[in-house]
Amino acid sequence: MAFSPRSDRSNCVNGPYVPLETLPSTSNFQQASSPDINTPATAHSFLSADQIAKPDLHTFFLVVNRMFTSNPSCLPQKKTDVIRSSGLDKYAYNLWEWCLRNMNGQLHKAANRYGAMMAEPKIRVLALLNLLPSWWFLRSEIGTWLQKQGWTVDDSDMVAQITEVEPVVEEIMKTHREHSRKVILAQQEQGLQGQQGVGNVGYK
Repeated sequence: MAFSPRSDRSNCVNGPYVPLETLPSTSNFQQASSPDINTPATAHSFLSADQIAKPDLHTFFLVVNRMFTSNPSCLPQKKTDVIRSSGLDKYAYNLWEWCLRNMNGQLHKAANRYGAMMAEPKIRVLALLNLLPSWWFLRSEIGTWLQKQGWTVDDSDMVAQITEVEPVVEEIMKTHREHSRKVILAQQEQGLQGQQGVGNVGYK
């Protein structure tokens, strides 16, 4: 089983975890199969060859849209129900692994690239939370799609976790900057001492 962050091995809002290998063609996550990740993509007609080869943000919008329209049972029964942080985590886990296992991993590679574009402070926060940037990118795309479709998303649990570790990140960077400053000062001092030694050679 491929690694993915924040997995509690559950699928959708309720029920046991099953990979989304047949996301484009199944109407129920429980019926998903497990093809080899290197198998050439089939049954992915909702994406063009160019979208698979060079995925952009619209490509991921289409994939997220397909995930939910093909598997509507994964969404709450009523539009008034709130989708919370744990639900976003579960959706993101399934999509992360599906991107890894399908289309020769092209979408997964693209998610990695988009994740790498995040600001450094954000990546440091994710590192302390043991979360991959690519997973976070997919999670953000899912949250955006859900809100555009009229679902209420309450991500306060994740926001609280981020708020909790932000001071830790700042403290770590403060310590790192102080250590770097001391190293630079020590190197400069050694350089000055070396120059003085060279200048004194031959003079007594």
